[in-house]
Amino acid sequence: MFFFFFYSFENLSKVFKSKKFDLPKRWNGIDFIKTLTELFEDYIYEIKSIWRFENNNEKTEYISKIQFVCNSIISCVREYLNGYQYKAFQIFNDIFTNVLMRYSLTYDYRNYDNLDKIDIDINNLYRARKVEDDKIYSKDDIFHPPFNNRRKIDNCRYSIAGYPSLYLSTSLQLCLKELKYEIKPGRYIASKFSLKDCNIRILDLGIKPSDFRNRNITFNGLNNREKLIRWNIINEEEYTKRYLIWYPVLAASSFICINENDAFHVEYLIPQFLMQAIRMYKDENIAIRYFSSSSIYASNMGMNYVFPTHYKSGENDDKYCNVLKSAFEYKKPVFIHEYNTIDEVEDSLKK
Repeated sequence: MFFFFFYSFENLSKVFKSKKFDLPKRWNGIDFIKTLTELFEDYIYEIKSIWRFENNNEKTEYISKIQFVCNSIISCVREYLNGYQYKAFQIFNDIFTNVLMRYSLTYDYRNYDNLDKIDIDINNLYRARKVEDDKIYSKDDIFHPPFNNRRKIDNCRYSIAGYPSLYLSTSLQLCLKELKYEIKPGRYIASKFSLKDCNIRILDLGIKPSDFRNRNITFNGLNNREKLIRWNIINEEEYTKRYLIWYPVLAASSFICINENDAFHVEYLIPQFLMQAIRMYKDENIAIRYFSSSSIYASNMGMNYVFPTHYKSGENDDKYCNVLKSAFEYKKPVFIHEYNTIDEVEDSLKK
């Protein structure tokens, strides 16, 4: 009984004391499968080391689940790179449906602890996009790309090529960082979004392994992303248990791209499969909350959200998703270059 108490699921979060599991992660760009394999082998080894005195069926079965998720992700990437995209997705969808969603990290923001933080987060979301001229832009122009213009939707992290989604951030600074605003000057428009009472669940992939080391840091010592975290949830044993199952997926989705100008990004395979699996899952409306992987700095700037659209060919001839249209309140966009600072733009949109 002594060892069962000492080596609890809460105590298992000690695996993240090692910074080698921190995210986002850089890699050498040579062999993604080898990179994942080495990371997952270290991960399983650390878990087994913490539980080295434990030998009961519950924990043996639990480690087997984590090992299964790790092996499936590696098999998924291998099959895709071998040219078997459909087989690769079948492998991923199997672990998503039969393992990951049984240890779900989703929540309904309407029925959750720390509603004050949820309210600050979900009702102050921003979207920006680059434009070519100074004409008058409508509210629709700042919404997701229209269905009849899907040819311009590229392969990105947490996206499906050719399928529109609505991407939002908790700060305008983070929006522009994702758009390479400082590197690609030009005209940009921006707007503020608020999620109304609706039937959308959030899959929270915004927690980093390092957050398990920072649970005792004062609020003033936290970065912009950490100030949006439900710290009381991280301290719960059940949450640790679920997060450890999800970590291999989160890690495989959080590698910094070697070269963003490449036509194919192996770093985006798993997050793209995750988006497809979400679209197929029991007709539920699930969005993802996540940290940026464009750089270490950007990953601490706040939280990103992706809200998949709902569209069935032949059943919906509208340009925009009616589900998301009714879910959000948002404002007519403003031109960023008409303000002195980004903070002024945010203040204007909040008013």
